[in-house]
Amino acid sequence: MKIPKECHKDIEEFLQANTPDRASTMDILNFSLKGSSFKEKEKKYFRIFYEALSILRNKSSHSVPELSDYEKNKIKQAKLDFLISPQGKLQSQPRHYFYISKMAMVFLNNLD
Repeated sequence: MKIPKECHKDIEEFLQANTPDRASTMDILNFSLKGSSFKEKEKKYFRIFYEALSILRNKSSHSVPELSDYEKNKIKQAKLDFLISPQGKLQSQPRHYFYISKMAMVFLNNLD
């Protein structure tokens, strides 16, 4: 059964009004950091690190390697400069994932 196009707007409005808000990745991260023993400087770094991971995930899933200045800055702040090509595009190799995974494990292993 096909839903008539004139009903799409009503369905979308219903879903928007009745779908519970889910916590974002950053909400979960901030909640985890709040209860951790990380120092403020470390908390700030891990927020930047996870924002850089979000950029990596989004760029990889959409096959758009060009990075904005904002994205390049976040990746550099996260000490993931190796993900930026000389042309300012996202670049990655399997060995990069080892380093990124290791940093994620450091974070997870230090949560209280």
